[in-house]
Amino acid sequence: MDCNLYRGINILNLQNNRFEYINTANHPEIPSNDIYSLLHVGDSIFISTSAGVAVYSTNTKEFARYQPDILDGIQVEFMFDSEDRIWFSSSVGTYYFDKKKDSFEKLNKFNFLKNINFVKTDSKNRIWIGDCLHGLYGYDLKTESVFEYNESNGFPFSWIFSFEEGRDGYLWASGDNGLAKFKPETGELVWYNRESGLPFEQFNYRASYKSKSGEIYFGANRGMISFNEKDKQDVKKELDVVFRGMQLFNQPLLPGEDQALEESLNLHPEIHLKYKQNVFTIEYAGLHFRNKGNCEYAYYLENFETSWNYVGNRDFATYTNLGPGVYFFHVKASTDNTTWGNHANTLKIIIEPPFWLSRWGFLMYFLLLILLLVVFYSVATRIQKSKALAEMERREREYHTELNNFKLEFFTNVSHELRTPLTLIVGPLTRILEDDKLTPALKKKMKGVMNNAHRLLMLINQLLEFRKIENGKEKLRVSHQNITTLLKDIEEAFIESAESKSIAFTFEVINLDSNIWVDCQKLENVLINLISNALKFTNEGGEVNVKVELIVEDLVYRTLKITVADNGIGIDPSKLRKIFDRFYHVDGANETQVAGSGIGLALVHSLVKLHKGTIGVESAVGKGAVFTVQFPVSRKAYNDDEILIGADQYIPHVTLADDMKPVPVLRDEVERLSANPTILVIDDNRELLEFITETLTNEYKVITAIDGTQGMEKVEESLPDLIISDVMMPGIDGFELTRKLKSDIRTSHIPIVLLTAKSGEENEFEGLQTGADYYIEKPFLPHILIQLIENVLNTRKSLIERFKSDAQMLPSEVAFSESDKDLIEKISSLIRENIDRPNLDVSFLVNEIGISRSLLHVKLKKLTDCSATEFIRSIRLREAVKLIADGKCNISEAAYKTGFSSPAYFSRRFKEYFGVTPKSYFDK
Repeated sequence: MDCNLYRGINILNLQNNRFEYINTANHPEIPSNDIYSLLHVGDSIFISTSAGVAVYSTNTKEFARYQPDILDGIQVEFMFDSEDRIWFSSSVGTYYFDKKKDSFEKLNKFNFLKNINFVKTDSKNRIWIGDCLHGLYGYDLKTESVFEYNESNGFPFSWIFSFEEGRDGYLWASGDNGLAKFKPETGELVWYNRESGLPFEQFNYRASYKSKSGEIYFGANRGMISFNEKDKQDVKKELDVVFRGMQLFNQPLLPGEDQALEESLNLHPEIHLKYKQNVFTIEYAGLHFRNKGNCEYAYYLENFETSWNYVGNRDFATYTNLGPGVYFFHVKASTDNTTWGNHANTLKIIIEPPFWLSRWGFLMYFLLLILLLVVFYSVATRIQKSKALAEMERREREYHTELNNFKLEFFTNVSHELRTPLTLIVGPLTRILEDDKLTPALKKKMKGVMNNAHRLLMLINQLLEFRKIENGKEKLRVSHQNITTLLKDIEEAFIESAESKSIAFTFEVINLDSNIWVDCQKLENVLINLISNALKFTNEGGEVNVKVELIVEDLVYRTLKITVADNGIGIDPSKLRKIFDRFYHVDGANETQVAGSGIGLALVHSLVKLHKGTIGVESAVGKGAVFTVQFPVSRKAYNDDEILIGADQYIPHVTLADDMKPVPVLRDEVERLSANPTILVIDDNRELLEFITETLTNEYKVITAIDGTQGMEKVEESLPDLIISDVMMPGIDGFELTRKLKSDIRTSHIPIVLLTAKSGEENEFEGLQTGADYYIEKPFLPHILIQLIENVLNTRKSLIERFKSDAQMLPSEVAFSESDKDLIEKISSLIRENIDRPNLDVSFLVNEIGISRSLLHVKLKKLTDCSATEFIRSIRLREAVKLIADGKCNISEAAYKTGFSSPAYFSRRFKEYFGVTPKSYFDK
């Protein structure tokens, strides 16, 4: 029969080696399944549970609840003495059942013991009760003598765990602080603990046993000790040493609970530790039970230390941060510190290396190295091939890029050069077509020439615009426009071309009644190119359908969708991704008939992208193509610098400087105000020079120069009233010429008009920045140039007339350049400061200002139409008007204060200058 805590009782049948399980389920007579102890007395087995006592009869094989009821519900410890008494010890007291007397009695001496651990008897029939709080108590029933052993009367501990009787009347008790050997009759007491050589001091409850041979065993929480009192206990100077245990990082290392320690160190003195388990303490003890505290120890760790460490009675050794390896811990003991002998106990300690330093680790490194070499070789080979391929592709891309740039640069330069011949074609043609004497047949031919000239100009402009986009210099100019008229004009422009090829042409506009935000010029270019391509690649009898639709996504975002579809020759789908590349030609069925420049679709793609839109194409060979363009037409889609202010106004081809605003005047009025002004024309193209001279010679005196250097010389010789100069010339170009003339005080007043084949805002800005007054792009129409000259001269003349009639006008307002304004203001200030000086004359001004008399005269004549003397007089008169108007003096006083010799002389000069007498002037 075996007691099983919490699970009842197991009864082993020795005949069949099978267990019978007894518990409260099949035997309710048992108070609880929590079984603590069994006691076999005669034909009965007493069973102690957590809820009372049961009795099993070996004869009847039956269980019964033990009486009296006082033991119900409590845990009981049993003991059977030599007087046939069964002792029951519990938290409610100690009882005994006398079988001889058949009586159940209570031992009232020990009612205060509530934590009884055991009840035992010795050879003298004395009862010994061990308590976990009050100590060990003995009781002689015959003499009623009581023995008390606890810390209050010198016993080493009060927590009594177990008890055994030794030889010669000595009793042994274990507790929470070692072992105690005592003799009640004599009062002898010997205490054994760590200092006495015990490997441990903490023992377990009821863990003791005495064998028939006299061996006494006590169980502890870390092992078990045994001894035989028959052995001779002489003190040895040279002692055997045992290992009491080991701690790892200050935690006990228990056999079987950790892989490092499978069994006791004394049974198997070898331990394997992981490489991080390198902080440990080894505990040892000399086998000496009689000389308390007299053991001394020495140890050393082989392969770490080279000499013994003599540590007195310290019974442990601690090592930290040991590296991987094999170590041997040697320890020996002595009782007199002199006799050590040669016998030492040895513990083998193996600290495993980390995986990366183990044999498996090095094998893995070797395999990884091989793998890395293979991978490195493979990757290096692949990279080398990729680099070679990338280098080949890069060179090919660079070649194509350079080729395309060369083509584009070549075409751009050629286009610039073509602008001048086009000017020489368009200009005379315009004048010829204006001739009423031209026959209808000849006029028709001339119109054909003009149309082709304009077509050539359109191609040139496309190429130049594409170049500007490529260089990032083309800007978006979005304005709020109604594009229905623009779309109608585009439709009408292509109707005749479609009819000539018998192509059915439709142009559908949907939901476009309101204004949208769009760059009209770029929209026009996109539509013209797409429709031109569609007509070009569609055979006679085909169809071209154009649809322009406004898609309203919500109240804020709107999109313009353009679809251009045809049923022409189509495009191979494999080549669709290249059709927007510059200079790419689509290979079609009729390729020889429709070869193009390779710029149109590339320009369309760039314009759509610049307009923040997308373009797509669907096509198949022989089935035509459908181009779809979409871009936003909402205000929020564009930045402020992309919005064009005043776009609803007409923007002329001529760009004026900010401080010049031309006033339109009839030609006969110019002739009346200007007697053949002198105009200098500078251009390295002799044909264009002759054309401009022929255009202007009837109205103006024209002098010419073939380049910038000669132009500078002509300016110094003649000081013309206006200069017309080309920009691109050998030597001194138009920009440098303008910069030099505008920085020279002698010529800074001369208006300059620049002619250029270079289009674009950046070139225009550079020209105006150098001081040019106007900027005209080639080709230009003759009447535009003539009107510009008239406006310039009229503006100058009007300012002079106003200066002479308006006394309130500042003299500096007649000048346009900053240097001229500064000069006029300097002269005027000098006159005002010395207005009452009698010697204020031309010589005084020349000396004070530091310029020649002739230059002073020329500058004042060109700017104010006054000689130096007349200009001095005009300033005097203006100052007099100011004094009189402010009420500071009368006419006579003003005359004297402003340097006139008499009021009569003042009045005569006043009437000559302003046209009325002083009195009449101020009466108004």
